[in-house]
Amino acid sequence: MYSCVLVPLDGSDLAAQVLPYAEMVAKSTGATVLLLRVVNPYPGELVREGMSVYRETDDQAGPLPSAADWEDILARINSDAQTYLDQMAETIRSDGVTVETVVKDGDPADCILEEADKDAGTLIAMTTHGRTGVGRWLLGSVTDKMVRSGRHPMLITRAQEGGAHPVNRVVLTLDGSELSEQALPHATEMANALGIGVTVLRAIPPNPYGEAFTEYAPVSGVQDLATEMETEAHSYVSAKVGEVQAAGIADVSGSVVTGYPASLILDEVGEAGDKLVAMATHGRAGMARLLLGSVTDRVVRHSAGPVFVVRPE
Repeated sequence: MYSCVLVPLDGSDLAAQVLPYAEMVAKSTGATVLLLRVVNPYPGELVREGMSVYRETDDQAGPLPSAADWEDILARINSDAQTYLDQMAETIRSDGVTVETVVKDGDPADCILEEADKDAGTLIAMTTHGRTGVGRWLLGSVTDKMVRSGRHPMLITRAQEGGAHPVNRVVLTLDGSELSEQALPHATEMANALGIGVTVLRAIPPNPYGEAFTEYAPVSGVQDLATEMETEAHSYVSAKVGEVQAAGIADVSGSVVTGYPASLILDEVGEAGDKLVAMATHGRAGMARLLLGSVTDRVVRHSAGPVFVVRPE
């Protein structure tokens, strides 16, 4: 399913925390890891780099850099970026993974999408945020843009102290809609590749009529609808457990829980960081359905483990 794992890096240690997960997927699927560094040469960045060059020569009172000087500074930034990627690639290659590198100039999100679109089998792996500064970009805002507008599946990890943890289970979150089910084949692919089990999780909203109408609905009606939704959810999850098992995964469990989706998903993942969540960026809003867009946002920002995000077509 994946022929390329595209890893955008910004030069920070936080951004590089996704590399163990990218390498894990590449080893399991035979995909090539493509390390991408985007240089975003906005004027402020060039000015800071330029002034640094002039300070090194003790010429702080000298004239502003010429056009040729700016070109030299940009070339130096690009050269440093390539050196950084080469160093990161060498570490991954030593583990037997095929690695390629590319440095691009421009808007980070646009450059990532442009590179990803070259291969339909691209999986984008990145952290929720990196570090801003000279030669770096704010990886958090880039990740947000990619989740909302990207066309490729994404493996996202939240930058945090302690780094990556081995993944021992996939948590597939569904809301009963066909859109949310587009995450299912990716979840089974990851589980098969890693040799781990899957938990199919469906959350039922606590107020079946919605907050605005609960006080006007008859108590018996609310109870009847809640019971009907729970029965339907168990039947649905049981069917999806069967589909996952049919994909060759023996260790599959199902879970139906009542409450607010994001909180329930995060509870299922826990704090160990050893579970991978697989979900769509949005499902279908409406009665007995979850709005997976906002749920995805919260899970990506707070999950202790990696989150696999699919944008439904």
